[in-house]
Formats: sequence, structure tokens, C-alpha cells
Amino acid sequence: MKQKIVALVGISGVGKTTFARQLAEDLPIQHLTAGTLIKMGGAIKSSDRDRLRLADIDENQQFLIDGFHQSRDLNKRYIIMDGHVVIHGPLGLEELSADVFEALNIDGMVHLSTDPTRILEHRISDDKRDRPILCEQEIFEHQSRSIAVAKTICRSLNVPLIEATNMDVKPVSSFILGLQ
Repeated sequence: MKQKIVALVGISGVGKTTFARQLAEDLPIQHLTAGTLIKMGGAIKSSDRDRLRLADIDENQQFLIDGFHQSRDLNKRYIIMDGHVVIHGPLGLEELSADVFEALNIDGMVHLSTDPTRILEHRISDDKRDRPILCEQEIFEHQSRSIAVAKTICRSLNVPLIEATNMDVKPVSSFILGLQ
């Protein structure tokens, strides 16, 4: 059995974690989140999760890679790594390098998108997280850039990409099952 590693990406508040839970109803997956992996790899306190975007992005990505290799269950058929390709950091929008995803040895990528209004509503209503509250236009621009970066990374690594909404669980399940 060759394990399949899929990056589930999208901007903060799009619903990646909820989507991964829905995927778990269809597929036997291990769901890993970037924030948890970065904390594990770098021994960061749990309360600091939403401040990760303000820290050194290159260092955080090395922590993510280290945390991934520590957490990965080699007995699971599918690993879903829930994270970002563009981070809203202290200098604005910052793109992650394809090298990060190459180090994770991804077999494919799912980019999750939804209406910017819905993302804004989710960010405002989620009192457990400390996400940037942007206007709808800024969210639209962030999401558009995230899609473009995901395409660039996948072309660079020669891995397939599917763009999905938070309602596309069945097509994404089929995409994952079809990965070679």
C-alpha cells in the first residue's frame, strides 16, 4: 500500500477543518493541521496558534515539516494535511514555497474556496480564533492569490490539483481515490 498525502489548502476561515471531517466520513484518513504540526515541530504553546502567522514563516514551515514527519501515521492509507499556500503575515500576504510541499511529498492538492462573505462571517463569528478581519474585497484577493499559488506549486511539483468548494466532498473523495 502506497500512502497518499494530500495538501488541503485555502485561506483561514474557508472551512478546511470542517471539510476534512466530512472527508473522513468517506475515506480512512489521518487529518493533520498545519498549526498543530508547527506547534509540535517547534514546541510552541497551544495558546499561540493564531500568532504563528506573525512569526518567521520559513522557520514555521520547517517546524511544519518536522511535525509532519513526527505525526504521520504510516499505517493510514490517506494523509490530509490541512494548511495554507498564502499566509496573511505581518508584511501582508506571503506565499509559501513549493519546497515545503515537496518536503511533505504530496501526491495531490485540494484548494478549498467559498464566497468571501461566508469567510468573513465565519471569521467574525469564530470567537475561538484570532484571525485577521478583512473586508470582502481583501478576502477575495487573498483567496484569488491562494488559488494562483496552489496552481504554481502543483505545476512545479507535477502533482494534480482540484479546486473545490466546501460542498464538493464527493468529487474530492473521488479525486483522492484516483491519485496514482
